Amino acid sequence: MPNQQLAPETVYELLADAALVGFPTVRLYGGEPLLHPQLPLLRLITIGYYGYSESYDLYVSRKGSFSRLECSIAAVRDRYGLDIDLRINFLLTRQTCSTELLRQAWNFARRYRLFFQVDLVHYSLPYFSEGPNHELQFVPSDGERLLQVMQQLLEIKAEAPDLFPASAASIRSIPDWALKGPAMEVPCDAYKMLWVGADGSVRLCYAAFPLGNIHQARLKDLFAAPEHRLACGQAFRLECPRCHCERSSRIDSHVTSRLRYGGLVGSDPPSAPVSAHPPGMLPILP
Repeated sequence: MPNQQLAPETVYELLADAALVGFPTVRLYGGEPLLHPQLPLLRLITIGYYGYSESYDLYVSRKGSFSRLECSIAAVRDRYGLDIDLRINFLLTRQTCSTELLRQAWNFARRYRLFFQVDLVHYSLPYFSEGPNHELQFVPSDGERLLQVMQQLLEIKAEAPDLFPASAASIRSIPDWALKGPAMEVPCDAYKMLWVGADGSVRLCYAAFPLGNIHQARLKDLFAAPEHRLACGQAFRLECPRCHCERSSRIDSHVTSRLRYGGLVGSDPPSAPVSAHPPGMLPILP
């Protein structure tokens, strides 16, 4: 949202309301949060990882970017040690779907004691570029490479589960998320989050379900309002663009998915019917 910014007073009010209704985490992203003058107040920083060395530079279209990134991470560790949690999000695309590139990323994470997460290339979020010819998106012929990456991720988790906390079931689901896209029938738990834009707009998630604007109504008043309750149910029933955000928690909280990807031998179980009410929201759903 170019040229948009929330006033500090609005942010403080927003944070107070988020805590009041039970949200434990606030994520700052989009634009350039590193320019915010109050950045030192943060203690968890997430960094997009788009490849090693020249591959990273090519993705962000700026030579020397990876070198500056590594120097910055090293400087944070030298100055603050482990008092600041750092995490890299390895973006898995057709171009990065390689056990060699994955191992490079993991070695980088271990070198600087970084938490590790794998993000998949998006197919429905409005701010994400698929490349001019959709060259970042997976196709059926990528199945074998995806299985190899999945197996290596399971090995990585075994090496350092404290740095890579994703569940085994979530890891095993990655090839299906990458190849099936919107056809994945895993209920969405976006009811656990709210998205607030720099212009004050509030949505249930990044891609859908507008709920209002904090310049017209407090967040605490938008939460559990009829529009919010309706959106929670619609998201859970996948009446939306069907992204794969928060895929780990969705897999782990969906019994059918846990059975399918939990390492059990045998064919996929039949799909279970989707409940009309998302767990944890029964008291406020109509």
